[in-house]
Amino acid sequence: MGVMAPEVSVTVGGTDLVKNLSCIMGDVEVSLSMDGESSAVVEIVEAYDHKNHQITAAIADILAVGKKMEISMGYAGGKGKVFSGYLDEVELEFRIDTAGVLRLKGYDVVRLLKNSSRYRIYTEQSCSAVFSSIMGEYSWLCSGKVDAGDNLDEVRTWRQEGSDFDFIIDELVKHHQAEREFYVSLGAAHYTKPDASEREVLVWNAGTGCLGFKTEIHYVNHVVQVQGYSAGYERFTGESDACMGGADSGASKGMRVYQTAEADTSAGAKAMAEQFAKRDVAAGKRISVSMTGKKELLTGAYVKVEELDPLWNGTYRIREARHILNKEGYRTKMILEGC
Repeated sequence: MGVMAPEVSVTVGGTDLVKNLSCIMGDVEVSLSMDGESSAVVEIVEAYDHKNHQITAAIADILAVGKKMEISMGYAGGKGKVFSGYLDEVELEFRIDTAGVLRLKGYDVVRLLKNSSRYRIYTEQSCSAVFSSIMGEYSWLCSGKVDAGDNLDEVRTWRQEGSDFDFIIDELVKHHQAEREFYVSLGAAHYTKPDASEREVLVWNAGTGCLGFKTEIHYVNHVVQVQGYSAGYERFTGESDACMGGADSGASKGMRVYQTAEADTSAGAKAMAEQFAKRDVAAGKRISVSMTGKKELLTGAYVKVEELDPLWNGTYRIREARHILNKEGYRTKMILEGC
């Protein structure tokens, strides 16, 4: 079997820069994150027309910042989307060895959510409805993926002061639906419960196209407290220890408090505290991996680790991923977190 040649396609405003405009690509790097914004940097070489003193006309016509930007990577006949966002910045740089390098920088919707600043009041019957209302303003760039079923018995009021991103994280997740998570992947904004039953995109061991890896284990020693409430705002509290490591018997424990309307009984609050404690312990294990490029390795996806070491074998999620295409080929670097 011959060596597979890596390929990339970049579209801006629906126009494929390689296929439609015959652009010559330089380095392409996509950085993905579950915890914040994802970004992409694309280099186009020989992009300057020295005779006419301007960016090559065909390219200039479509490079308006603010247009939707998508990137696919892979190999001949097998590319897959790894980035969906918008074109935020265009740079032109001259080098001795090139005829001008055009650098495109893109970000996903998280950048816009963070840069927003507003005072707004929502009157809705659920956090999901509030979330959908917020994301509706970004529908040109991003769709919403929401777990329904969190309706309250009555309509209530939410007050926002600050960015859309902070409001979603602090109010809709931390203070009301702690069993949910918020992250953006490939143009879909997730306000959902983690589902470990999802099929793994990769079963990984040190021999699976691995170029290098590093394992980490972190000390965890705190009490998880879940504060729940019923539709009538009756309060319920449950606690569970989250501990990994050899703490001295006298070591003090910290506390992490989670609030959610899903824990509407004492037993429910206790069960959820145990679930969160188990999750916090698992998250103390991390693996950083560098490997040959795989388009399927996107943030939020699950990876099963085998034949590494009993301490680290198990199921992980991709918290961060970088897809890099340059003269060295196509590589993917990812950070896995236990779950």
